[in-house]
Amino acid sequence: QGWPYIVARLYMYYTICWELMYYIGILITSIISLTGPIPYYIWYGAHRGSSSIAYTVKILISYTLSIINNQQITNNNNYLVGISETTRVRTIKFNQWLGGLIDANGNFKIINKINAQCEIIVSINDEKLLRQIQNKYGGSIKLRSGNKTLRYRLINNNIKYLIKDINGNIHTNKRLVELHKICNILNISVLRPVPLDKDNGWFNGYFDGKGIIEYNISTKPQINISVTSRLYGDIEVYKDIWGGDIRFDPGNNGSYRWDISRYIDIIEYYNYNKVHPSRSTKFKRLILIKEFYRLIELDAYKASSGLLHKAWLLFTNKW
Repeated sequence: QGWPYIVARLYMYYTICWELMYYIGILITSIISLTGPIPYYIWYGAHRGSSSIAYTVKILISYTLSIINNQQITNNNNYLVGISETTRVRTIKFNQWLGGLIDANGNFKIINKINAQCEIIVSINDEKLLRQIQNKYGGSIKLRSGNKTLRYRLINNNIKYLIKDINGNIHTNKRLVELHKICNILNISVLRPVPLDKDNGWFNGYFDGKGIIEYNISTKPQINISVTSRLYGDIEVYKDIWGGDIRFDPGNNGSYRWDISRYIDIIEYYNYNKVHPSRSTKFKRLILIKEFYRLIELDAYKASSGLLHKAWLLFTNKW
């Protein structure tokens, strides 16, 4: 609604240069195409400011540049409205990853019938991983007694923000039941889990909790990436999306293990990790995958001396 009024203002106060008017018209049309109707405070500022036409045009240009530089999102249906596209994508990836981590190593509980709680347990080596979560949502991190693990705990009010972020990113049956129970207390609707594909950070979240990456050179040198679970259904999606096999491991009270070892499958997961990075100490091994294959091609692992032997020793130290 500001457009007719600013035209009238230009007629009333300024000698009209029709070429200038033409470019001002293009400018305002461009603003509207980027942002929709121009906010009232922009028109008000133009009206209350200096009587020079330069001041009015300056306000419009400044507003346009601020929109372009910030890459504002204008989808009103998204709760991430108003942040840059880069930040929005990064946030979605983090939420997917966090959902996978909670599916693997977390839980939701109700304390004293009224208090909602989320816990995540990881190796003591992965304190930095928990600090990322704590920095975003608050909560506490403690060393579990008699165990080489850390426990992150979030209770009450702040848990609502975490639930908002992971809602739709929880996929295992056990964790979904827990989520439904605490959402009933918090009066939050549980969203249907989003379909998983190779562009979803959930896989590396679950991998950070239950995954292993290792190599062997006893026969044919190869890398093996695996994920374990007590329940077959929790890791079946890995086979559906990434291939590989699922086997039953009778050790450690019995569990199922999904793994891949073919070069083409390992490289595909390596590329996935570049887009949806692991946030645990396993990340450093994932990024060494291509270096491993380069050294294997050179038979560096067979060398007993020389530069190839030294290169292999440096690699094993990094691994």
